[in-house]
This record gives sequence, C-alpha cells and structure tokens, in this order.
Amino acid sequence: MDQVTVEKLIQKYKDNGELEREDPALVMLKQWPGSKQYKDNPEALPGLEQKINGLFEIILESELNVYNKYRTFRDEKDKTRKTLLHYASELGFLLVCKTLVKKYPVLLNLQTEEVREIRTMLPVELALVAENDEVSAYLIRMMWHERVQKLFFWRPKNIANPKPSFFSFKSFIENPKMKKTVIAVLDQMMNPLWPHLPKRKDSYENEKEKEVVEGAWRTITDDPLDYHFYYHILDGDEGGRPPKVMMPGGHAWTENKYFNWRDMSCLHVIAKSRNLEALQHPVVRMLVKAKWKSYGHFFLSLQAAFYVIFLLCLSYSLLSASTTVDPTQYGGEPDSLRGFCEIFTLIMVVFYICEEINQMRL
Repeated sequence: MDQVTVEKLIQKYKDNGELEREDPALVMLKQWPGSKQYKDNPEALPGLEQKINGLFEIILESELNVYNKYRTFRDEKDKTRKTLLHYASELGFLLVCKTLVKKYPVLLNLQTEEVREIRTMLPVELALVAENDEVSAYLIRMMWHERVQKLFFWRPKNIANPKPSFFSFKSFIENPKMKKTVIAVLDQMMNPLWPHLPKRKDSYENEKEKEVVEGAWRTITDDPLDYHFYYHILDGDEGGRPPKVMMPGGHAWTENKYFNWRDMSCLHVIAKSRNLEALQHPVVRMLVKAKWKSYGHFFLSLQAAFYVIFLLCLSYSLLSASTTVDPTQYGGEPDSLRGFCEIFTLIMVVFYICEEINQMRL
C-alpha cells in the first residue's frame, strides 16, 4: 500500500514538471500536517507520523534519491531554506527524524539561512523552541558533545560585550515537559576517553603485527576506561555565564564580572527539582563530589566545630550559674568566663535562628 502511494506521489511530481515545491518528501512534511484534517484533529498526528515515516523509508531508496538528493535538500520556497530534518524536528516527528538521521547524519549540522532578525538554527534548536522533548533528546544524543554544549554556554567572542547562551539550560530544568531533554544534555557533559589503539587492517604483513594489533583491541572493554566531565554549564547562571573564567595566557582563573551571582546555578535548580533521574546523573554526582572536596567538607567541619563550642559554652553557663549563690553577680574570673559564655551563646542562638529562617525561605 505504501509503495503504491509513493509511486503516485512520484508520478504527480513528474507530471508537474518536477517543481521543488511539489517534491513528495516536502509535501508530506510541509502540507499534510497543516491540512484541515489534522489541524482539527491533532490526536491523529501520531498516526500520520507513522504513515509518513513508512513512506519516507521507501522514498529514500527510490529513484528520486538515486544521487542522494535528500542529503542536502532544502525548501527553496521557505525564506530560511529549511531541510527535511528541520520540518520533522519542528513537528515533533521522532520516527521521521530517526529515519533521516540514520540515512544522512550530516543533516544534524545543517543550519537554516539567516533572514533579517532570524538567526541560523539547527534542527535541534527548532525542536527545543517547540518543546518537543523526545525529538530534542534524540537529536542532542546524536550530535557532537561540543556542539550541544555551545547551545547552553555563553558566547564570549567579544569579551567587551559577551552574549548569553542561545538557550537557558535552567529554563529546561524548570520545565516539567522537558525532562528527557535535560538528561540528554547532561549525557553530553560526559565525554568517554578511549586509549589510543593501533589501526586495524584488512591484511597484515606478518603474523606478529596481526597479533600485536588484534591483541590490543581485545584488551578493550565494552565500557570506556575513563570519562571527561564538563561542569561549566551546571555551574553557570541563567545565561550560561560561568562564575570563573581563564585569564589571558591560560595560567590562572579569575572571577567573571558578567556572572549573575543572584541567579541560582543549574546545579541548584536540579537539586530543587523533582527530576530524580537528573539528580542521580553521574555528572551531577561528580560535581557535588568535587565541590565537597573543594570546600564542602571544610565548611561543614567548621560549622560542626562552632556547634560543639556553642554546646560547651551553653553547658558551662548553665552549670556555673546553678552552683553560684547569686547568678546575677559577676565577681571573679569564673563569673567573667560564665558571662563570656552566656554572651557567646546568645550570639549563636540569634545566628542559628537567622539560618533557619533563611533555610525556610529557600
């Protein structure tokens, strides 16, 4: 049935002089979802997606695509010259996106054309704008990790006037409809590190060379031996600006004057969110562990020490006052020490009350 439909579409395309706007693939993604039948009945779109995907699988192997026409195909009637993947991403058609990416991975990196105030955009960016969670998550996982990170990191090309990130990772964390996208972005903050291996060959000069090369490959496990973690987005503010930047020369770090210290970091937002999968993600856990080693353990130990001193001062004040004839009189050295402990205890009580109020506000 699908084969017959494709043949009819191709024949109609040829009969109309093979006009670009009549291309079967473009018609399916641009005209069918916007027809009155589906505008009035959006519940039918999943069925349309499956139908279009089945037709796409046939078209990509048909005579129309003999010379890989759809590898760089663009809608010339559209001002931004979108590709087929742009349309599929915008519609939220996950199956069609998978079919296109599997056939032509290069589509992931093709941008729209810049028109006046509209900047160039990748297919994943259209999916993010449309809040298509599953499509966004899939495309993000298929892309190179550095390309994904650039979407959520500030743009300090002109350090005198740096621009915020294209997308705020914080806003996606706070959006309950984009949980899968958040996990996908976190996954792209982990870069697996593989050891350098000798290149395999179809044929080797001698048995010894084959034994060395193949033996090295057999020692590699299914999982990477190590990972490189990127924390700059999790530590950043809403505009993707990091709290610290590298000084010219690359020898030391300095505070970023453009960083908004009043903003909660993305890590803070994740900690307060209900996305348990994000909370348990390795990148989040490793960043928390790094912060704990850096200053968390010290501050907690300092807080514990002050609390122990507070208890000791409180205990001494109470015990000393209970053994004194008139606790309101401060005569000798023991009474002076008791007075100091009482003042310190009162100060600490006020401090702890303020701390609890602050915790309640958070």
